[in-house]
Amino acid sequence: MTAPREMATAYNPADHEGRVRARWDDAGAFHADPARVLSGEKPPYCVLIPPPNVTGALHLGHALNNTLQDILVRVHRMRGFETLWMPGTDHAGIATQTVVEKRILAEGGRPRAQWDREAFVAKVRQWKDEYEARITEQLKLMGCSCDWARQRFTMDEVCARAVREAFFRLFRAGLIERGKRLVNWDPVTQTALADDEVEMRQVEGAFYYLRYPLCDAEGEPATASLPDGSTIDHVTVATTRPETYLGDTAVAVNPKDPRAGALRGLCVRLPIVERVIPIIEDAYVVLPDPDGDAKARYATGFLKVTPAHDENDYLIGQRHGLPMINVLAPDATISDRHGWDDVGGATVFVGLSREEARERVVEAFESRGLLEEVRRPYVHAVGHSYRSHAPIEPYLSDQWYVKVTKAPETGGPPLAALAQRAISADQRATAGGTGVSPVIDSETASGTGVSPVDDRATIGGTGVSPVIGRDLVIHKRSLPHWQRGGSVYFVTFRTSAGELSPDERDAVAQACAHWHGQRADIHLFTVMPDHVHLLIQPKEKAPGEWWPLQELIHSIKSYSSHAINAARGTTGSLWQSEYYDRIVRDEEEYAEKWRYISQNPVTAGLAAEPGSYPWTRSPSREHDGRDARPTGSQKGRDARPTGSQKGRDARPTGSELPGDGEVAFHPARYAKTYEDWHENIRDWCISRQLWWGHRIPVWSRARPSDPGPDGADTLERLAQSDPRVCVRRSDAQIHVALLDDAPEIVSDIESAGFERDPDVLDTWFSSALWPLSTMGWPDPGQDPQFAG
Repeated sequence: MTAPREMATAYNPADHEGRVRARWDDAGAFHADPARVLSGEKPPYCVLIPPPNVTGALHLGHALNNTLQDILVRVHRMRGFETLWMPGTDHAGIATQTVVEKRILAEGGRPRAQWDREAFVAKVRQWKDEYEARITEQLKLMGCSCDWARQRFTMDEVCARAVREAFFRLFRAGLIERGKRLVNWDPVTQTALADDEVEMRQVEGAFYYLRYPLCDAEGEPATASLPDGSTIDHVTVATTRPETYLGDTAVAVNPKDPRAGALRGLCVRLPIVERVIPIIEDAYVVLPDPDGDAKARYATGFLKVTPAHDENDYLIGQRHGLPMINVLAPDATISDRHGWDDVGGATVFVGLSREEARERVVEAFESRGLLEEVRRPYVHAVGHSYRSHAPIEPYLSDQWYVKVTKAPETGGPPLAALAQRAISADQRATAGGTGVSPVIDSETASGTGVSPVDDRATIGGTGVSPVIGRDLVIHKRSLPHWQRGGSVYFVTFRTSAGELSPDERDAVAQACAHWHGQRADIHLFTVMPDHVHLLIQPKEKAPGEWWPLQELIHSIKSYSSHAINAARGTTGSLWQSEYYDRIVRDEEEYAEKWRYISQNPVTAGLAAEPGSYPWTRSPSREHDGRDARPTGSQKGRDARPTGSQKGRDARPTGSELPGDGEVAFHPARYAKTYEDWHENIRDWCISRQLWWGHRIPVWSRARPSDPGPDGADTLERLAQSDPRVCVRRSDAQIHVALLDDAPEIVSDIESAGFERDPDVLDTWFSSALWPLSTMGWPDPGQDPQFAG
């Protein structure tokens, strides 16, 4: 009889875990066998590990996350499922390249610019191998029950095959295009960044007031006689970045500014550069008001427009067809080699950093008597790179984009519409009640249509807070305000301070109804003591061109402010500058918003029933004699015909597609966040100016300037017979995409003068394919390990 062993006084994991892990491995306890699924012996259950970046060791967040996954996997394994927990790692493009570059420099090595590309990539791969092994061992030490025989890496052969296939299909469908647009540019790593890779920081700067002399279109000095009887020979612009004046292509004034008429047709001459630029009118320009909000207090009413170096100026430039002059090099020094030709006397600034140029420009204006004032300190938000921590630069750059709202040339709905169709029907119908609050930026906000999530339980109904909480966390996303012709919008805006009296609510109601039938259809509105809700549908002012929502809301605010200030004997802004708007997607949401607006006074205790509140009105019903309100017999749907719902629903109707209605969110409230995000989505910039990553599989060449064959004809004939080749022409270039790097095709292309694009794909291009690539897509049947 064996004597019992004495139990240790303390548990030491190291004494047991290695032995237990070896038994698991020997028994193949975590291996998933597709044959048992295909035979019907067991149902499948699969978890794909969110691949950790190969930038370093795992941290506590990974430990928590993987523990939760392990619990799910082990429970289902014990319940009889054929369970797969797929492990793997992410190449993490910019993150990994940055840490490797820092390590090389710390060890006394050369900067990347002095490396051969292939040698540098090999160096990064050494780092990857080292840290991938460390990460794998950490996961095993935690006891994670992954199927280690299936471990994947986002740049391994299987995943790379999926990336090439996805890129090629999108390119062939006309959904990948190259374009010159404004991007978030990191001047240190010298690559474009996603919005989520930009950190907003509060910095202390100054507001500089610069005088631009007036002139006529020929550049001759001019003056303007203003309505107040004064005469001016210059306009004053206010800016935090005087160095970008080198790229100004216009000065904008609000058409409602009393001075606008006197300046119409005049220009200004930029000092030192001597460029003559027009004075244009744009409603974006803030009207100066010493008693208004921060923007109005600092404003002069004149805005320097630099389309190549400011997001809002870029949009103004697009509206007015302004030229874009890039005055910066990729390292953010002043440069005349990237699109700036008329340097004039400004050569003294070339080669300076943007900070040095700022000081020198201010000195130059001051020496000429053109610096009117400098206000310090001025604290404002500036975007910084999350990797280099340098201030990012809005930068005009050639990049590759995935078109997300364009229908593929090969047929079918746009990508954004496909994503929305994927939500389950139940969650689409009940996507309200998420607690969505408007975007607010105290300095720069306007209606953006972008709605961050706010989980406060006190917000209900539509997910729109009837009163914007003063404790609201401030959010900003660099997305343009997006309109879709013919849409109905749910809009909310609120007073800047205090409440409206009954007479004042009358004035606001008149303002809301003022343009009904002329510039918009006002379906319903309610004027509450401190906020307004509207259902508004802008009208066409020309075929295919609708009245801008921003102008309509500004008109309501301006009209009511004037009337109320006149009655009060006051001046200043009555309304907060921001507003919230959302496109009403379908009839169910229209009915929901109608009920919410009608019920708002009752919920606030201002009325006993919806119809009894005097400041809730439906001009459409009053003018047209028809009742657009949803009734009980309509089961919450609008009685209006749906055949003319032009542009209201972004999700295509018609035949079902694979994946329709298969996505469900937990908690369900995030379905609305998902829908909101896709309604305000922009084209995806997928190129990064890095070496570590999936290199873009496109070869390009400039189109010849002379007429005749441009060299693409032979390649197009090849594309007709070889499905691995796709040729596309732009105005200036010919692009050839290849499904794989077949040596004979690459040789033919490069001998014809085509060069491969040096950029790599955004890390998220491969990460987004993780659920597909790890399962063998696009050829899952080619390998038994992917069956089932």
